[in-house]
Amino acid sequence: MTQMRHRPRARAIAVRAEEARQALIRRAFLAVAGALAVAAGLAALHGVGG
Repeated sequence: MTQMRHRPRARAIAVRAEEARQALIRRAFLAVAGALAVAAGLAALHGVGG
């Protein structure tokens, strides 16, 4: 009986963990994409200046 009571809470925790994991992946992807964009911009500036 206690197992049935705890199951929805465990599911909510699992859903929250999955959302946090996806948010972390999204943030990491955006950080990498931003770094690449900055690197490309700096390379373009150096290419124009040189």
